[in-house]
Amino acid sequence: MDCAGGPQPYATAVRLVGDPARRVTIVPESSDAEVPMVEHVPKELPATLRLIGDHPFELPVTGRYPLTEAAEALALSQKGGVGGKLVLLPGD
Repeated sequence: MDCAGGPQPYATAVRLVGDPARRVTIVPESSDAEVPMVEHVPKELPATLRLIGDHPFELPVTGRYPLTEAAEALALSQKGGVGGKLVLLPGD
């Protein structure tokens, strides 16, 4: 899932999943015929910005997992109560 767009996230995503068709994006400018685009409800962004206001915010990272442990990270996330983001790290 690409939330940034641009050539670097695209190349990284394709390297990780091996097939551009397995990548999705929320960034219209980065979408092409091979990359499905997921659209969000337009009302969500203004509501989110009102909650954030003018203050920066951080998304806490609860855990980092190698890509080989993606299933374990997913299982942990599905249990709920993680309290932050779980990050999958590409291998060398």
